[in-house]
Amino acid sequence: MNFDDKIIAIFESDAFDLSWPDDDSDPNEPPLGKDLADFLQARLQEQSIEADAPFDSETGWEFFVTIEGVQYSLLAHWAPMGEPESDIWVIQPQILQGCLKALFSRDQGQNPRDLQPLLKAIKPILNESNVFSDVRWLTRDEFSAVY
Repeated sequence: MNFDDKIIAIFESDAFDLSWPDDDSDPNEPPLGKDLADFLQARLQEQSIEADAPFDSETGWEFFVTIEGVQYSLLAHWAPMGEPESDIWVIQPQILQGCLKALFSRDQGQNPRDLQPLLKAIKPILNESNVFSDVRWLTRDEFSAVY
């Protein structure tokens, strides 16, 4: 397994809001992770990388990043994982494709090497900050197995 295939980050952090609503409303409306997405967006902008404002994408908070003319998406969300379950934060990147390429491309899973410019920007944020603990990088298959 090539380390470059490890594109999804999971980690623990007490720095981001995990509070549930006080009333009987759906705890996933809006989903947790807006403050995490805001944090990542700000750190990318500090690197002079174009990063749009996060928006609620049903499963988490997503925002678009442009590096050297290529547009990517970052999805930040919370997930209960492990035995016993613990609060885990997840960062899932993907490259954005045009409609025709997305429909007709043979590489529907997207080549992890195409994500390297974005990963090069976010890995130091996650791996070197004291805000995150137990950072692990997973392949899509490894993530599917634990989530």
